Amino acid sequence: MSRQHGDHQPERRRAARRQLQDCLEVVLSANSGTDDWRCKASMLNASPHGIACRAEASELQDCAVVGGMVRVEFCLAGVSDGFDITGRVVNVTRGATSGQVVLGLEFVADPASATDRDRLCEVLG
Repeated sequence: MSRQHGDHQPERRRAARRQLQDCLEVVLSANSGTDDWRCKASMLNASPHGIACRAEASELQDCAVVGGMVRVEFCLAGVSDGFDITGRVVNVTRGATSGQVVLGLEFVADPASATDRDRLCEVLG
């Protein structure tokens, strides 16, 4: 059955995402000590449960696969301390610009980043 114009898909996110006035820089890196790579990306939106960001596909190496684990470092406007949270790639989509991808990252329950996850929940409400 085809979708009719105006049909809506059910909301699949656990929390509303906050659209950002400006794209903020995110640094993605290997989540383990055995890999050594870093990639800069632009954050598109954020929620207490995850973010979406745009990055150059060539810089992501093998992390740009659904299920891949990454370290996500970012700052938010108006918040003095940055965030460093473990995330899982849950969605990879081609970006509008050739060579770019949009990543959906879900924050995972990791004791090492629990404090930053809690602070992010407070900031984003």
